[in-house]
Amino acid sequence: MNSKKLIVFDIGNVLLHFSKERAGRNFDQIEPGAGPVLVRALWETRLGLDLEKGQVTGPEFFRRAARPAGVRMGYSAFCRAFREIFTPIPENLRLLVRLSKTHPTALLSNTSGIHWRYLLRTTPALQAARWPLASHRLKCVKPNPLIFKLLSKKTGFDFKDMVYVDDRPEFVRAAKRLGINALCYTGRIPLKTLFTKAGVR
Repeated sequence: MNSKKLIVFDIGNVLLHFSKERAGRNFDQIEPGAGPVLVRALWETRLGLDLEKGQVTGPEFFRRAARPAGVRMGYSAFCRAFREIFTPIPENLRLLVRLSKTHPTALLSNTSGIHWRYLLRTTPALQAARWPLASHRLKCVKPNPLIFKLLSKKTGFDFKDMVYVDDRPEFVRAAKRLGINALCYTGRIPLKTLFTKAGVR
């Protein structure tokens, strides 16, 4: 029996801020007018969702999203611009590292392979989590209940023995329906305070 709760962190806007607007500016700096086209494809289309599900590769996504729209930049330039959209939240990263010393911890993020390898390489604090889990590897995205079932299977923890934090209310509700103690982080209350109220110290 596990004596400690599994602490599960989302990444985007919990451990690292990210900005679609910054992505758009990055794309436009490379090729004026490309920003709106690529931002829409990434965050507002089925193709972008398939990228996060790992159902299409990065190069395939780019070929299908950019070329028909007349975007001429190269794939490497696209990847560089797409990766540079994150800003660390230092106090929350420090909390992840601290809790990882006393609790089993996991990451559960809707993200593509383009971001995943980059984030783990450039944000060493993320490597403190014992189970770094990403949607493109699990072939499933939040809020699908299957992704939480895969989390349970891979970590060996039952839902009742998890504390999960996410910034998206719909993802928090999906986790709660499964019996997970799920917390919604908006930034208005320190993450440490949310955890303390949930009995995590």
